[in-house]
Amino acid sequence: MNHLPELTNALLLHLALTGVWWGAALIVTRALTLALAWRGRNGEWLNAWAAPLVILNICLPSAIVYWLGMPLALAVALAGGALLVDGLVAATHRDWTAIGAQAYSAVPLVALTFFVYGVILTLATPMNWLGYALSAFLLAGEVASAVIDLYYTSELLEVLCRRVWRRRLGPWLAPVAVWPRVSVHVPTHNEEPEMVMATLDALAQLDYPNYEVILIDDNSNDAAIWRPVMDFCRQHGFKVFHLMQYPGYKAGALNFALHQTDPAAELIAVVDADYVVRPNWLRETAPYFLIDPQLAFLQTPQAFSYAHDDWYHHANALSEAYFFSIGMPARAERNTLIFCGTMGMIRRRVLERVGGWAEWLITEDAELSLRMLARGYHGAYVEKVYGRGTLPPTLADLKRQHYRWAFGSIQLTRAYLGRLLLEVGRHNGDPRQRATLGQRAKLSPRQRYDYVMHGAHWYHAFLQITLGVLLNVIALLRVFDIPFTLRPLVASAMLLPVLGVVIGVARVLWSSRVVLRCSWRDAWGVLFALLAVHWPVARACVAGFYRRRARFLRTPKSGSYVTLGYAFRSTVVESILVALALATVGALLWRGVSAETLALCFLLLWQAFVMATAPILALIQAGYDFRRRRRAQRAIVSANQSNAALAGRR
Repeated sequence: MNHLPELTNALLLHLALTGVWWGAALIVTRALTLALAWRGRNGEWLNAWAAPLVILNICLPSAIVYWLGMPLALAVALAGGALLVDGLVAATHRDWTAIGAQAYSAVPLVALTFFVYGVILTLATPMNWLGYALSAFLLAGEVASAVIDLYYTSELLEVLCRRVWRRRLGPWLAPVAVWPRVSVHVPTHNEEPEMVMATLDALAQLDYPNYEVILIDDNSNDAAIWRPVMDFCRQHGFKVFHLMQYPGYKAGALNFALHQTDPAAELIAVVDADYVVRPNWLRETAPYFLIDPQLAFLQTPQAFSYAHDDWYHHANALSEAYFFSIGMPARAERNTLIFCGTMGMIRRRVLERVGGWAEWLITEDAELSLRMLARGYHGAYVEKVYGRGTLPPTLADLKRQHYRWAFGSIQLTRAYLGRLLLEVGRHNGDPRQRATLGQRAKLSPRQRYDYVMHGAHWYHAFLQITLGVLLNVIALLRVFDIPFTLRPLVASAMLLPVLGVVIGVARVLWSSRVVLRCSWRDAWGVLFALLAVHWPVARACVAGFYRRRARFLRTPKSGSYVTLGYAFRSTVVESILVALALATVGALLWRGVSAETLALCFLLLWQAFVMATAPILALIQAGYDFRRRRRAQRAIVSANQSNAALAGRR
């Protein structure tokens, strides 16, 4: 049954559709202006032309839709609404450039126009209850995607468009009278002895006058693995402990190390077993704790080593650098920083005051930083690489790692959601945890928002895959002429989702080029690496709905050669979804070509591309390992021939 009179339907739909065009013009002009402003950020012309560009970004979209037939009063009202939102964003982001604030406000403005259009179109379309339910689900998913996109945009613009930095720190270079004592904790579990000893050897060469090293081997059951490491530690005067059947995974091992720490140690540094640190790490970071008694933890970037011709691992390393170059500086400026588990330091008395490491969830590092911030302390970030670790050897290992990160982040947000939103709820952790957020968390609204989004932003992958599958189902119903009414797909209204895809891809590529100073080829590698883990992240999001606990999944640091068969087996689901989307596109085009069909095919091809990144990266790695294996075989043959020739001469 139609909910609105027919004449009203037509008028409202026309106005709403014109509003969608206004949103499209708005996002395009502001994206182009942002790129133009960034190119000229060091030039005087930007100061002279900033005000005209800001006015143009408000007036041009309304002028375009007025030319397309929108009533003048509504076009002026939209311009006034844009001016109001721009003013609110500028007032709350005074340290940003005006063009950056406008780019940020474009996301809620465009999302609002599409939401209004979706609501009007849904109400104006006669459907049964199932059609309305699915249409509402589709609209809710689109709104949720817009909220997450707003979060991503805020982090990017925080780094690119901030004029004044208040918390940005560089290496400490001033003289220090008394160096604080640091206890460096190295947790290990079934790691290769050579790798761990390389980490310990680097720690032995630290250019720092006052530190100790404690290695905790957590439940390694092979004596050939842990005994050489223990001997190495004893030779270098490091404390070492081998634990068997000890609970709590990495958090349990770190809590054990805390009890073995020198009573004089003021700071706890954590280094994973695969990280080779630079000698100046502690000297250029630890003194910050002397000048700021409220500083609870300090984080430095994580970086990775790999062969120069290994493009697969190069892309993954760049994707990690993308987070540490955008997400971490933005969080540090807002005092919502996350401790990342390695290459960081914690003030010991604060760690003990908040109850140590949480053993009840699998991302104990992020949970610890939330408890410290909730007690009124703050974190710091020094954006200089002081050590390099080892990336997961295969795509399957990388997917397991991101599954753990996603599930742990959702587990954290879910456990503390009541406290973060309403300051209610009780601690849902290990009963041995002596302290939680305190009687009343001292968190600012921005800190609460960022930690809610810390778990919620992972659902972007889940939403993208779910909406893609729903879009595929809608297309197949159309192909097979199955009568089912859903919110209609209007070609002109699908312009915004298409533009959203294009601008989203351009945003990652452009920001990678700007922040990481990499080539276009490497920027595409960042995009591929970010998208290739969508499926395991989506699985973690589903598990987060009904599971409270998960087993700690250790990320292996070494592995065998990857074959084509292994690459295929590790990406079966993604390959099936790619094939389904491509088959649907072919069926749609076979039935006939129209503007609506082309827009639908574009969105389906985008879903196919997202899912195809995993098989493509797996094949790239298999190709690299094939060449590496061939080189190793040739080296063995050459060595054998040389030995045979040498034996013959004898």
